[in-house]
Amino acid sequence: MLRKTSIFLMVMLVSATAAWAAGGGVAFKTITAEDLKAELDGGKSKVFLVDARTAEEYRQGHLPGAISVPPNLFGAMAGYLPANKSIPLVFYCRGYSCTLSQSAAVEALRAGYTDIRLYRGGFPEWSQKGYKVVR
Repeated sequence: MLRKTSIFLMVMLVSATAAWAAGGGVAFKTITAEDLKAELDGGKSKVFLVDARTAEEYRQGHLPGAISVPPNLFGAMAGYLPANKSIPLVFYCRGYSCTLSQSAAVEALRAGYTDIRLYRGGFPEWSQKGYKVVR
């Protein structure tokens, strides 16, 4: 009886953890605009930028070096991400109230990536600061 109860509790814990992560409950590291700019300006950037907005928004303007991987297309576009799953991925979207980057980051976590960061200010903050954008 004790063994069955222990197994049941373990299954419930794993299920609850998976549900929490799937719901965006994962706390990812964040990076500021200034730190990201310094990383990109360094010439030997070790981060891989992922724009989680729609493809149309990406075409209208994005951060230099970013690729477009909207969360709803993550499975189809995951091949565009680095094969090395320990390379730092930085996700961004429409700013502080946008959850697209969080959703895409959860998908990257599920795919096995281990160094995931969010740039919460996103494209609006980046362009408001006058930093270079690709149009």
